Amino acid sequence: MKEALYYKKLDHDKVQCELCPHYCVISRSESGLCKARRNINGKLYAFAYGKLVAAHLDPIEKKPLYHYYPGRDILSVGSYGCNMSCSFCQNHELSQRVYDVETIFPEQLIEKVTGLGIAFTYNEPLINYEYILDVCKLMRKTRPDKKIVLVTNGLINEIPLKQILPFIDAFNVDLKGLSEFYKECGGNFESVLTNLKLMSEKHLEVTTLLVTEHVTLEDVEFLSRTLSEIDQKIPYHLSRYFPNYLMTEEATPVHFMFDAREIAKRYLDHVYLGNIIKDHHTVCKKCQSILIERSGFRSTIMIDTPDCTCGYNNNLVGVIDEK
Repeated sequence: MKEALYYKKLDHDKVQCELCPHYCVISRSESGLCKARRNINGKLYAFAYGKLVAAHLDPIEKKPLYHYYPGRDILSVGSYGCNMSCSFCQNHELSQRVYDVETIFPEQLIEKVTGLGIAFTYNEPLINYEYILDVCKLMRKTRPDKKIVLVTNGLINEIPLKQILPFIDAFNVDLKGLSEFYKECGGNFESVLTNLKLMSEKHLEVTTLLVTEHVTLEDVEFLSRTLSEIDQKIPYHLSRYFPNYLMTEEATPVHFMFDAREIAKRYLDHVYLGNIIKDHHTVCKKCQSILIERSGFRSTIMIDTPDCTCGYNNNLVGVIDEK
C-alpha cells in the first residue's frame, strides 16, 4: 500500500478524498465509493496500488483508439473498482468488486511491456492514481520510447488531472450521455466536460455507449456539437449497447446506430460505430479516400503520410511509423 495523494484529515480519524468530484468522507477502516482508497488509522491509502487483476496484449484499436498508432499492440492492464456505478457496466466483474491479488510494482510492470506501451483500462484507472503516476514517471526514465494510454470515464478533479497530464500520451474517454444520465450513473457531466478540454492537449478519442432509451438522437447531437467545439477532429466512437449487468433493455437497434452516426458526422470529421461488424475504415474528411482499412481490430495503413495527400489534416498519429 501507499499513502494516497489528494486528501485531507478530518476530526475523529476521518479523511476526505479530494481525487474526484465525489469528495468521499471516509471513516476509519472504510473505503471510498471507488473501493480502491481506504482509511487506515486516520490516513488515506491507495489500497489498490499495484493490484492488477487483468492483463492482455491488445490491438490499440480495441481501446478503442483508431487514430493513434494504428496496427500496433499495447499491453492493457486493469485493477478493480470505479468511482461510478453504471447499471450497464461492461466490466462489472472488475469495477464492482474488490480483489486481493499480488502487488505488481511499477518496475515489474515496465519490465513486461511489449508493443507500443501500456494502456490502463478495464476498470476506472484514475482511482489508482498513485500507481499510474509512479509507472509514468519510471517509464519516462527507463523506457521513454513507450507510450501511456488511459481508457477512462474522465471523472477526476482538475488539479490531480493537471499533475498527471504531462505523462499521458493518449486518452479514450467514455462519455456517458447528458447530465441527468450522468446522475443515474453516479457521475458529473460538467466535470467530465472540463476534463475533456484539458485532455484534448494530448491525443483524445471519445466513446459513447448508446444505451437503449437512455441516450437519444438529440443527446448524440448535443454531445457531438459539444465535442466539435473542443476540436472537430476528435474521433468519436458510438458503441452499440447490449444487455449487461443490471440493465435488461434490448440491444440498441441497428438503424438507431446509423442514424446517430449521420447526426454526429454533421459536427465531427470522424465518427465510428462500435459493436457493429462494418464501416470501420478511416476515410479522409475532404477527399473521401481510404486512409486506414480495418478488418475487426486489425488495421492496414493505406497512405504514406500522417495526413491525406490532398493536404487535409485527419488527426492521425503514428501512421508513418507503421507504414
